[in-house]
Amino acid sequence: MKKLILAATGLIVAVLGFGSLTAPTSQANPLTIYVINNHVGAALAGITPAAFDTMMTTPGTGVGGRGTLSAATLAAMQAASGGQISADMTYAGTDWVLVQSNDSITPVTLNGRGLVCTAPVCDNSAASGLVPSGVDQIAVWHITGVGTFVPATMTATQTSVSLDSIALTTVGNARNFTLAMAGTPPKTTIQEGATTCAETASTASPTVALAVATYTDVNGVALVGYSPTFATSAVANMAVGNPTAVTTGAAATSQVEMTMVQADKSVSGESTVCGIAASTGVTLSATTTANELSGLASPFTITRTQTIVVTGVPAAIALTANPAAIACDGTATSTVTAKVTDSAGNNVVDNTPVTFSVVALGTANPIQAKTTGGSASSTFTPLS
Repeated sequence: MKKLILAATGLIVAVLGFGSLTAPTSQANPLTIYVINNHVGAALAGITPAAFDTMMTTPGTGVGGRGTLSAATLAAMQAASGGQISADMTYAGTDWVLVQSNDSITPVTLNGRGLVCTAPVCDNSAASGLVPSGVDQIAVWHITGVGTFVPATMTATQTSVSLDSIALTTVGNARNFTLAMAGTPPKTTIQEGATTCAETASTASPTVALAVATYTDVNGVALVGYSPTFATSAVANMAVGNPTAVTTGAAATSQVEMTMVQADKSVSGESTVCGIAASTGVTLSATTTANELSGLASPFTITRTQTIVVTGVPAAIALTANPAAIACDGTATSTVTAKVTDSAGNNVVDNTPVTFSVVALGTANPIQAKTTGGSASSTFTPLS
């Protein structure tokens, strides 16, 4: 069984400007380069990778044309793609190189030794003409992975344009796959009562936690462009995040996500999980698409699991004091602990807010606390 393993190697993409022999009719202001993983771009655009590839090859601002993508959208796709070029293009996706000029429509030349592209071929220093002014002014190349990945500098040149560059990294095939819950410590207990479970649900809510699936290559580099599927074993108790905010039925049973660079600069596929009804344990799973790991010929998947406890809403509070009796001298203290449970006697979810108040003369610090393991504490000091 032969495996292609590729060590991470830094590549630099540079966009260089040279003076024209004749006075240009307009200046490129600015000229920008984007390197976008087609799986990532498709996920952000809400279309299939095949439809995204068609968009990249379709000029103009008409239906399906790449000119419909704003500079902000292209920048977001670029950021989420992380500048990765993978050895595993079948499962991690391929990359598109876009060179955009706001004004100039003179040809752009792209040359990257060790990277083979189509329309045109990068290694042959072929030029790609921009479409007419007022359409989208984007020259496009597709990295196909045919050829050898070696340390190199990819250079794009256009007459009379400003300088721009972007760092790229070559990565190997996916070799490992993990599932974890976000938070310190990881949030593995959530509260019932969620009415929706959108992908954008705030994890600050007691009913929501964040699941993180990560693919890494042989060097431990987290990879973009892969497609884990998150699923819940009991949709009546816990849902997984989905675009339509469904909490019951098939849409809440499983959700395919895309690994990409997240807002916190981590690289993962992320899905929210939401508590619907109390349960002592629901299994959350994340499963790879067939053959994503190591690219083996025989179809296989890897599944990682995590048990999530769904508690009920707070229903009872029991107070204890340690010590139970203290002198009223203004200095002695007692730690008062509130044990908060649901109707079944289970601990409520961590970070449930508890407010302490002092009936007799004295102080409590803090007045507001949050539970850990079902309990929250405050220090009581009576006045002298």
